[in-house]
Amino acid sequence: CVDVHRKPLPVADSVTARGTSDPVVVNPSLSVEKTADKKEATVGEKVKYTIVVKNTGNVALKNVKVKDDMLNLDADIKELGVNKSETFTKEYTVKSDDIGELKNTAIASVEVNGKTITADDSVIVQVVDSSLSVEKTVDKEEALVGDTVTYTIVVTNTGDKALTNIQVTDEKIGLETVIKQLAVNASETVTGIYVVTEDDIG
Repeated sequence: CVDVHRKPLPVADSVTARGTSDPVVVNPSLSVEKTADKKEATVGEKVKYTIVVKNTGNVALKNVKVKDDMLNLDADIKELGVNKSETFTKEYTVKSDDIGELKNTAIASVEVNGKTITADDSVIVQVVDSSLSVEKTVDKEEALVGDTVTYTIVVTNTGDKALTNIQVTDEKIGLETVIKQLAVNASETVTGIYVVTEDDIG
């Protein structure tokens, strides 16, 4: 008889199959935050605005345009990395046409792969009309040298905001006083006495 010895078959090496990685989904995104250094202002007052443009997406952005017509802002951010931001500050002088609610908007935009991404933010400043009227009268139309004349000055708050520490001066009659507070449409009366001199003849 013949012994037949069978050799065990070699064990094949294990093979791990690795597929292709999923593509990264590009998600371009922007945010705009706009603030003002005051909530209320009067005509002629300066308001400082701050505009922060941030890349809130997962891809760097190039040539981001930032516009604010009221502030004459027209800027271009050459490159804005992920989670990076750019800050702009501008001042604006309040005009009489702004009385009431002054709303201002800043807009940022960028084009990525043929698609335009935009973001904006607005801020509101209340513009109040702080104005006064002054009426001055005298107790006589004619006077002689040495006569005493009484002047009456009526100060009225014709605006839409209460006023404080209003200075009233009249150099001719030596009047200098302060009205501590004057409510809207309220009036304060101040009187001064003057003695006519020869220099007043005419």
